[in-house]
Amino acid sequence: MTDEAAAAAPAEPKIVDLDAGEDFAAQEIALSQPFKLGGVVYDSVTLRVPVGADYEAYTKKGADIDTLGLLTRFTGLPIEVLRRMPSADVKTLDFALGKLLWG
Repeated sequence: MTDEAAAAAPAEPKIVDLDAGEDFAAQEIALSQPFKLGGVVYDSVTLRVPVGADYEAYTKKGADIDTLGLLTRFTGLPIEVLRRMPSADVKTLDFALGKLLWG
């Protein structure tokens, strides 16, 4: 294989070793309007990758799903931080999470 062909070949996906405590890569989202609340500066938010158990929990009949509740679960942020965040950034996080959950 030539160097050009090797460079053009798609990279093999990393195998995540869950047995060894590895986790799927999270997605870092930069906020368009950083802010400070409770002495903490929020300029980006990390979304963890949902797994099958998350999908199952939120697709069950009668599941109580709301945007801020989902974002709290997948960012680890307190709900008050999300409530005080500019709505454009909440929408950006919601869209990114939707892509992670539903593809």
